[in-house]
Amino acid sequence: MVMMFLIIISLMGIGLLSMAGMELELYKRTEASRQAFFLAEAGAQRTQALLAVEGDWETSPGANVVFSEESFQDGTYTVHLENVSAGEATIVAEGTYPRTGTLRTTRRVRLVVER
Repeated sequence: MVMMFLIIISLMGIGLLSMAGMELELYKRTEASRQAFFLAEAGAQRTQALLAVEGDWETSPGANVVFSEESFQDGTYTVHLENVSAGEATIVAEGTYPRTGTLRTTRRVRLVVER
């Protein structure tokens, strides 16, 4: 009877440890996703401010990369412009945040701005 009780308690303990490991991994992924989103958002806001100051939104084809692999905090962001016209542009910012080893989390933000 005591042996059966110890086996049940041991199995419950192993199950709890397994769940704790999965929760930790879920937390790490969620945090990396949040950080990647914030990096993309920072790049988009920086580009929006730059466009407001410069005023010249017209770019030649292929020259629409505003920031490439710009380091910020622990990650990077890349920003380029799409559908650029005299009065409107679409800012596409991509934030990348490292996780473990070579794994990375990437999030993209699109922002349409008008003059």
